[in-house]
Amino acid sequence: MNTRKPPHASVLFSLLILILIVIDPARFGPSARAAAPDAPPADLVPFAGLSAHEACEKATLPPGFKMHVFAAEPDVRQPISFCLDDRGRVWVAEGISYPRRRGAPPKDERPAGTDRSKPTPEQLKDIFGGLDRILVFEDTNGDHKFDKRTVFLEKVNLISGMEVGFGRCIST
Repeated sequence: MNTRKPPHASVLFSLLILILIVIDPARFGPSARAAAPDAPPADLVPFAGLSAHEACEKATLPPGFKMHVFAAEPDVRQPISFCLDDRGRVWVAEGISYPRRRGAPPKDERPAGTDRSKPTPEQLKDIFGGLDRILVFEDTNGDHKFDKRTVFLEKVNLISGMEVGFGRCIST
């Protein structure tokens, strides 16, 4: 018997709106490039510097739409990427170390002809010695706010994205 709850439509819709705002194709067209020199400085933008809750209160939405904060600082820091799974959970990749790699990649000084398919202990330490991580946020009671926060993977260097599906999480 399947006891999983379907994803909450309002959470999915809120994230879709966020994606559409961030990836608005009109921003990349010729008119957007022409308008860029006239863009106001960041400190003059109305929502700059506001908390997530303050930005939601000040946002103007079409009639019938609602906006709410699902997760915000300090629970999530420097999000690089996010996605949803089939259970309605929000997976977030935090790029805390971006744009600088933590440590220097170790040199591979193994003799020629050595099997290089497995990383050395030094290479593993470098790969898993960073500050980046993947978090999973879950709304267990349907109030449109996360109730459960799980660290899925941590100590990663320079995570740039991820995708969840088919029982796997793939990060880059």
